[in-house]
Amino acid sequence: NCNCLFCYHKGNLNGFTPKLSDVIARIDKMLALGIIFFEITGGEALLRKDLIEIITHLNRCRVHYILVTNGEYLQNASDNLLDILRSSHGVLISIDGIGLRHDFVRQRAGLFKQIIKGLERLKQGGVNIFFNSTLYAGNIEDVPEMIQLARYHNTSIQLRPVIQTTAIKENHLRAVPFTGALNQLLQSTNVHSAFA
Repeated sequence: NCNCLFCYHKGNLNGFTPKLSDVIARIDKMLALGIIFFEITGGEALLRKDLIEIITHLNRCRVHYILVTNGEYLQNASDNLLDILRSSHGVLISIDGIGLRHDFVRQRAGLFKQIIKGLERLKQGGVNIFFNSTLYAGNIEDVPEMIQLARYHNTSIQLRPVIQTTAIKENHLRAVPFTGALNQLLQSTNVHSAFA
């Protein structure tokens, strides 16, 4: 639903979406291997019409899981979905900048505002929220504001460097020396870093 500048799936999925029966079989196979924590992701997981069935299966298996989303559809999440997600570890929302910068990275006008509305919907539904951000030279300066956003919503933000993907190469994005740039930025804003 977006055309993210550093999409990990671009060029890999070719529109492929596994059937529900295949997803359930894969979950069961991973459980047999001893895997107990799952990420429900996509593309965009909230686009799956059978998402509730997948989550219900995970709940029946009594495993830990988190739903990863770009946040576009959270404001319209059904009460039923919110009820089910309350039993999850939570929802991990990609925040790759503040305001227009986030919209640019995700190539979706208005997405950041939709995320903010969706956050309120999740909070009203009692669902745990977490943030995740992929950093490159074009958005690293937004880190202090992203940290403030996480604090405002009483949650954490996971910061990770961009990795080489098809989309990174196609969009000519520049990685940054992650720990050095992040430490320098955080020191200038009086935020403590685990990398220091």
